[in-house]
Amino acid sequence: HSQAFNSMQLGTDMPERADVLVCEIFDAGVFGEDALWTIQQAYDALLKPSAKVIPSGARVWAAPVESKRLAGYFQVGEVCGFDLSPFNRLADSRLLQIDLQRHEYQMLTDPFVALEIPFGADTPLSGRRDTQITVKTPGRCDGFVFWYELLQDGEPFLSTSAEQSGTHWRQAFLPHRGAEETLEMGRSYGVSTQYQRYLLWFELARR
Repeated sequence: HSQAFNSMQLGTDMPERADVLVCEIFDAGVFGEDALWTIQQAYDALLKPSAKVIPSGARVWAAPVESKRLAGYFQVGEVCGFDLSPFNRLADSRLLQIDLQRHEYQMLTDPFVALEIPFGADTPLSGRRDTQITVKTPGRCDGFVFWYELLQDGEPFLSTSAEQSGTHWRQAFLPHRGAEETLEMGRSYGVSTQYQRYLLWFELARR
């Protein structure tokens, strides 16, 4: 954890800079435990410039989905005769950790690689990747489900997908922000996947 890195000192806690950093500081949304900043701080204070990180990177998979139930966690309408929809402006922008196998949803496209990022001394704390997707099942885009693979030398050795048993991370859901968007069969759309330190989000645009 970053607090531990901040408290360690060379010459006291460690005789010299280390050759390898092994870390498990990833949540359901990859970055929520501040992994990028923590790894960067480790290189600055505790690691040799040539040190390896295990894992050496992450690959994020995502897909737009229609799911009234998942969208309902972030939206409110009429309750007991009162219109509470103005409160939707205050909706929490953080992801929802879910078990996809326990929710009703419809993927509107094939899962796609939304982001791939290496972990190292020069890993930026923010970035984006633009991807083109093609609709296979038409429907309302209520948001994006996503999961990730941890990589070593470009090869995955751990996945948090719904098909992977025995992991505690599960999957994640982020709602579509802005006006309601219905994705049309066979039409292509652009998805911008962006991250900033411990946040990750998706933006959808028709191509």
